[in-house]
Amino acid sequence: MTATLDPNTIVVRDRQRKAITNVDDYFVKSVVTRLIHPIVVRREDDKPVLVVGGRRLEALKKGQVSPLVENIHFRFFDDLTPDEARIVELEENAKREDLPWRDQVAAIGQLHETFKSQNPKWDIQKTAERLNINKSQTYDFIKVYQNLDSPLLRDAANVRSAISILQISAERRVGQIADQFTEISRKLFAPPPPTPAPTPNIPPPNPSPVSPVGTGSPSPVRLNGGGPAPIIVPPPVPAPEPVPIPDVQRIILNEDFIKWAKTYEGRKFNLIHCDFPFDIRYDSYARSVTSTQEDYDFSGFWPLTDALVENIDRICSYTAHIMFWFSMKFYAETKARLEKISNLYVHEHPLIWLKSDNAGIIPGRDNQFARRIYETAFLCTRNKRPLVRSTANAYAAPTASNAIHPSQKPEPVLRFFLGAMVDETTDFLDPTAGSGTALRAAEDCKARTVIGLEIKKEYADMAEAACQNHRRMRNYKP
Repeated sequence: MTATLDPNTIVVRDRQRKAITNVDDYFVKSVVTRLIHPIVVRREDDKPVLVVGGRRLEALKKGQVSPLVENIHFRFFDDLTPDEARIVELEENAKREDLPWRDQVAAIGQLHETFKSQNPKWDIQKTAERLNINKSQTYDFIKVYQNLDSPLLRDAANVRSAISILQISAERRVGQIADQFTEISRKLFAPPPPTPAPTPNIPPPNPSPVSPVGTGSPSPVRLNGGGPAPIIVPPPVPAPEPVPIPDVQRIILNEDFIKWAKTYEGRKFNLIHCDFPFDIRYDSYARSVTSTQEDYDFSGFWPLTDALVENIDRICSYTAHIMFWFSMKFYAETKARLEKISNLYVHEHPLIWLKSDNAGIIPGRDNQFARRIYETAFLCTRNKRPLVRSTANAYAAPTASNAIHPSQKPEPVLRFFLGAMVDETTDFLDPTAGSGTALRAAEDCKARTVIGLEIKKEYADMAEAACQNHRRMRNYKP
C-alpha cells in the first residue's frame, strides 16, 4: 500500500537552511507538475522529519499539494539504496548551517562528483539547481573543493577567504607565465651578435721552396712561374680562459651591485629588497638613544638607486614587488626616481618599522626635535602583482641584538613585511645583503630562490655563514 503524508506534518529541523529562496510561481508550477527528485524524510518517533528537499517541500505546500504520495512526492530514507543514501547524506550536509566550511565544501564537491559519475552530462548548473545555490557560488565551492588539501588554504577562514587566496595564487602564476613568455620572446627576437672580423692569413717566416726529403709530399704549386705559393698556416689559437663555475649553494655573493647589474643575464627576480646604505654614522643612527648628530651623506645611496632603475629590465620580472628602504628626508626625491621604472606603482604610504626599544637619534644639537625611532620602506608594485596577503603597514620591534652589520634589520620585522609578498613562486634578490637577514626571512616565508650581493667580503662571509646555519636549523629534525 502506498503511503501518504500531510506536508504540514513534516518536521524541518533548525539545522536545515532556514531561508527558502526562489520559491516563485514558476518553480511551484514546475514542482507540482513534475517533481523529478522527491523529498526525503526520516521516521523519528512516529513523525516524518525532513532530510533533504526543503525548497521542494515549500513549493508543494504553496501549490497546495496534499496529501503527498510516496515515491512521487517523497521517499523514506530507510528505503533508499546505498548510493541514494550516500547522495542524500551529502546533500543534507551540503545544506547544514552548523557544518564547518571545509566539511560543507567537501560535501558539495563529493555530491557533484557523484552526480557526474552517474550522468556524464551533469554540470555545475545542475548541481546548483539541486542544492538551491546560484551557479557562481557553486563554482566557488567546487573550485575550493579541488584545492581543499593545498597548503595555500591552510589558514583560510571560510570559503570566500579560500577563493581569494586561490585567485591571488593564480594571478601570481599568470605573472610567472608572462615573465617566461617575455624572456623567450626577448631571446627569439634579439638581434644576432655581430659577426667577428675574419682573421688574416699570415705566411710563415722564410717558407721552404722544397718539400722535406722522403716525406712524399708534393712541391708547392708555383704561380706564373714565380716562387712557390705561400703555405697558409693559421695563427695559433690561444687556450680559452677557464670559465668560473658559480657556487650554486652559496646564498650571498661577494659582488658590487652596480657592476653586477650591468651584465646580469640569469633568471629575473619578482621580489627585490633594497636596503641601500645612507652613508651615515650607523653607530649613532641605527642604535643610539642619545646621539644628537645626523650626518646624512647619501654618496652611495643614489648611485645604487640609479643602478637599480637603469638596469631594472635585466634583473626584474614583468610582474614584481620592490621593497625599498629610504629616508623620509628624501621622500619625494626617492619616490620620483623609483617612478622612472616602467609600470611601477610606488605606494604613497610607506611600510614603517617602529623601534620599540626607542633606539634612534635626536637630529641637531639644540634638542628642538623629537627622537626619530622609526624607519620607512616604499612598497612598490610592478604590473599589478598581487600580494600574497594584506597585512598592516607598520610593525613594532626592537633593534636587532647581536647584529653582524651596522644597519641590520630585525628578522621579525622583515618576516612580517616580506610575508605579505613571498610565497613558493618568489625569486628573491637583495642587492646589498649586509647581514643576510632579509634572505633568511624570505626563505622562512617559503621563497623559491634567494640570492644576495654584498660588496664587502668580510660581511659577505659572515652573512653567508649565518644563512647556512639558519638553513641547517630550519631543516633540523630531532
